Amino acid sequence: MSGGELEPRGGGEVARENERASDADRNRAVELLRQAVGDGLLSLDEFSNRVDVVLAAETWGQVESVLAEFPGLSLMAPEAPFPDPPALVLRTTSGSVKQEGEWAVPQRILAQCGSGRVRIDFTHALCRHKEILLEVVCTGSGQVHLTVPRGWMIRIEELSTTSGRVVDKAADPHVPGSPLIRVSGELASGRLKVKHPRDA
Repeated sequence: MSGGELEPRGGGEVARENERASDADRNRAVELLRQAVGDGLLSLDEFSNRVDVVLAAETWGQVESVLAEFPGLSLMAPEAPFPDPPALVLRTTSGSVKQEGEWAVPQRILAQCGSGRVRIDFTHALCRHKEILLEVVCTGSGQVHLTVPRGWMIRIEELSTTSGRVVDKAADPHVPGSPLIRVSGELASGRLKVKHPRDA
């Protein structure tokens, strides 16, 4: 530097804004936007639109600009540690058991019943996992009911059955960045029903 020139303040910030965004930057931004949905700051449509912008962003500044209108959401903010809750086991023989309201979703869930009923409602749950592994074990004519927010995806993977059946009414398209529930297990003569909160 010569001639008494001073370097403009904030030069480092400008340089950072022009850096190429990494996949980790974009993934982090999607997680933060999902947090905004959970806090009621974004609708699913708004979330989907912003995710499209984030995934198409080429620079760090373009990614950060999507978060700018939400206080406290920034790629610069440190990630707070969230301990993973233990696996959830919901088991009944001929009775009824349910998980609903506000609860932390673990990565692994077991729903087991004989002739009874297991209900799992994810509507108001806090989920910080991209994938949830759900094992369904229905040894009799029981039922497992899942209520999932719109935008979540259910994938039936290794689910064996004899005379049982799966009723999937959660037909809304998957919103990128929203959780995926991977279902496996044994259904026997029971029923697995999946629906959105307002479905019958």
